[in-house]
Amino acid sequence: MSTIQDTSGRPRGGLGTTGGKLKFAIGLMVTAVLVWAIASRVDGARMIAAVRELPAWALGAAALCLAGDFSAKIARWRLMLRPLNPGITWAASGQTLIGSIALNNLLPLRAGDVARAFAFRGALGVGPSSVVPLLVLERLLDTAALVVLAALAVFALARMGALPQSLSFVPYLCVAVFAGAPIGIAAFVLLMRRFRHHYAALGLSKTAAAALDAVEGQLEGGHVVRLVALTAIAWVFEAGIFCALAAGFGFSQPLLAGSLACALATLSGLIPSAPGAIGTFHAAALAAVTLFGADDSTGAAFAVVAHGFMWLPLTALGALCLPFLSATSPTLKEPA
Repeated sequence: MSTIQDTSGRPRGGLGTTGGKLKFAIGLMVTAVLVWAIASRVDGARMIAAVRELPAWALGAAALCLAGDFSAKIARWRLMLRPLNPGITWAASGQTLIGSIALNNLLPLRAGDVARAFAFRGALGVGPSSVVPLLVLERLLDTAALVVLAALAVFALARMGALPQSLSFVPYLCVAVFAGAPIGIAAFVLLMRRFRHHYAALGLSKTAAAALDAVEGQLEGGHVVRLVALTAIAWVFEAGIFCALAAGFGFSQPLLAGSLACALATLSGLIPSAPGAIGTFHAAALAAVTLFGADDSTGAAFAVVAHGFMWLPLTALGALCLPFLSATSPTLKEPA
């Protein structure tokens, strides 16, 4: 993958760097080990039979949840951009979000996130200095939602007596992490405000001011409440994909199994792997549903179908969006 450049022409990273090559190599090794470990435990014939027996209603429900999930995420991304570019359209917001997801699914090193900040800046009408902190905020909101989802499922497991005593602290740790997220954001903004007058001396005035304006724009009035509400809606729908499939495969407690699988499989994206979270996603989803009595073969079938639902439609749709994004003229809105 070629490196993506910022507005000054400086390379922003990629496989050409030593660190990038090392991380990519580690990711491939992790994927290979996990795929081998899962394959060694699975009966291929039983796995294929489980997929064939999956009822159509489960697939239909999962598809509806996927549509609701990304409608909410596109609306949230547009809402985040509007303080910086009030004229941002639904189409531009959707194309840049889905296009970046497609690139993340196909290329290493979070190439889609880099493209959303730098290569898609013309479609957004906002410069990289403003987009990067929005990506960080987006990731914090999603992580907080996933932590809550995992905490609820683990609390339920604990009440059922299915959680090992050694892991009884996990729900409380999840709550602490969730509570710390807004505190961390507020501390970051206050720190930037306090030292804003030093930016010029450091030669960072334009970049730092753009970043600060982008973050502050998200914290005004009811804006942050709408962001949190759209995040919650999106992740209820995304958990619904996993819950519908868990019910279709006949797992016990499909709401809990699906919710835990959604949280763990998505958070597994933090672990280095091949593009598309191949291996890490499947291992996490399999581990989640086996807590609810699923056998390895049926659990692996669930993981493959869930990954396919999250990977194939978004990658195909994102690939269709990319030509429109590459043809967009770079009209930026950055502070002087």
